[in-house]
Amino acid sequence: MVGALVLGALEGGYAAARWAPFGLAVLWVAVAVLAPDRERSSGPRRVALLAYGLLVAWTALSMAWASTPGVAFDAAGRTALYGLALALALRPRWTVPAVRRLLVLVAAGGTVLAGATLLRVASADDPGASFVDGRLIAPLGYVNATGAMWAVVLPALVHVAAGGVRSPAGRVLALGGAGLVLQTALLSQSRGALIALAVALAVQLWLTSARSATLFVVGVTAAVTALVAGQLLDVRGAADVADLARRTDAAGGRIALASLGLLVLGAAAQVLLEVQRPRRRAALSDERHGRVALRLTAAAGVVALLLAVGNPVAWASDRVDEALHGSNATVPVSGSRLTGDLGSERGDMYRVALDVFASHPLRGAGAEDFAGAYLRERRSDESPRFAHSLPLGVLSGLGLVGLALLLVALGAPLVGALRRRARLDAPGRAGAAAATAGFVAWAVESTWDWTWEFPALSVLALVLLGVAARAVGSDDPADAPPVGAADRRTVPGAATGSVPIAATQDPSVAPSEDPWVVPAGSTTGPWSAPLGSTEDPWAAPAGATTGPTAAPLGSTEDPWAAPAGATA
Repeated sequence: MVGALVLGALEGGYAAARWAPFGLAVLWVAVAVLAPDRERSSGPRRVALLAYGLLVAWTALSMAWASTPGVAFDAAGRTALYGLALALALRPRWTVPAVRRLLVLVAAGGTVLAGATLLRVASADDPGASFVDGRLIAPLGYVNATGAMWAVVLPALVHVAAGGVRSPAGRVLALGGAGLVLQTALLSQSRGALIALAVALAVQLWLTSARSATLFVVGVTAAVTALVAGQLLDVRGAADVADLARRTDAAGGRIALASLGLLVLGAAAQVLLEVQRPRRRAALSDERHGRVALRLTAAAGVVALLLAVGNPVAWASDRVDEALHGSNATVPVSGSRLTGDLGSERGDMYRVALDVFASHPLRGAGAEDFAGAYLRERRSDESPRFAHSLPLGVLSGLGLVGLALLLVALGAPLVGALRRRARLDAPGRAGAAAATAGFVAWAVESTWDWTWEFPALSVLALVLLGVAARAVGSDDPADAPPVGAADRRTVPGAATGSVPIAATQDPSVAPSEDPWVVPAGSTTGPWSAPLGSTEDPWAAPAGATTGPTAAPLGSTEDPWAAPAGATA
């Protein structure tokens, strides 16, 4: 996971010279970690790994019939890298503390990456190097991939801010980070990434146990971002480099002000919670109230949509027609791209991809062997290397066989994650929901773009998928380690194995306290349990056995350290 975030600062690791060393590191970790497993593999995990292994083999085999075997070879290496990352994530059983640590890592890494990107733009003599057509392409080097990166990490930030950690300061910082990342995403003006983010957040709200808190975080972040959106979207359309520098400086100032405002609002929210009566505070964490709030929000959204667009079917049909049959020539050259014409050349790319598939329906024309076919059959001036759609790209390159293997390899863990949800406790469901949402953001964006080709994105998304598929409840006997087994294994908290964490520990010394849980009767923090109560309105009941080190409050132990005796 750390490696994926580092690749995010290196243009997403798109070039083989950047992802290949990372892939070798992952391979080394895989050899060390994926030793014979004493635990019997679950059905979805076994199916996913088998299907993914066959997908890698089929991709490599396509070199035999591809017109450019080198491209297929590169695709096979990249696909193998992603498979190793998924296999490593599917290896352990992810306890609530382990999921918490990983999501905190994603949230912190995404926030730092967004902040570093803005500082890089602000300090550059020529900020134009980070923009194309007035849209931010840094740090991944492609505008839609950059937008997708923010969409993938935002669910983790929302989760942390909504109670994913017990630290009040951590929650407030995550709320500010969510605003920073969302506002940075607006600078890219990627419609596909914002749609993917909306779908991901809807999935998170559907799956999480902390709906009220999640709605609050999403609503406040969106509202504050809306206040500064005009200044951010105005960056596009600058007349020259000097004008672009002025606009980016103004946008950066607005982002800083908005993020500060979110920090203040987050702190104020905690103070308001502290002064509430215990019964009212407990009601805020009631899942039934969260469901009601979600339904009311959805109903309000539907009404607002109907008022804004009229007939939603006709409106959607017109937008799809614009996207598939329009062109870049119809897109305005300044101002917001989010509400303007949806024209692009994707419709022509999809036409060619389907034609190639029709010519080779079973095996395809060779992995990612699309560029030559498009140059021969295009009706535009574009010269893309990829089909700008993962499903259509796989269909044209690997045929029905390749698409079936991909769907099984990714679908089996997703189904497993949804099936496990009923067995998880409240903190487990909230963490798994955030991980699932991050994967969904990537999957939706990949449906209409070539974000699959960026290891920083794909490794991150597949690790999140593996975490969601293998999440376990803190009090589920079926998910507990075998009784009497000191089954300690080093599990990569990062895809490179740079941050190993202890996934399990000896049940004979199983923790009874969580260092994030405030003991009943404590006055620590306005988001903690009320005086004399064991309830926390934003999190699981006190007494859950889900701590990273099971250290009692006030202990000198590092809450991020691995348990004693772990192999990390």
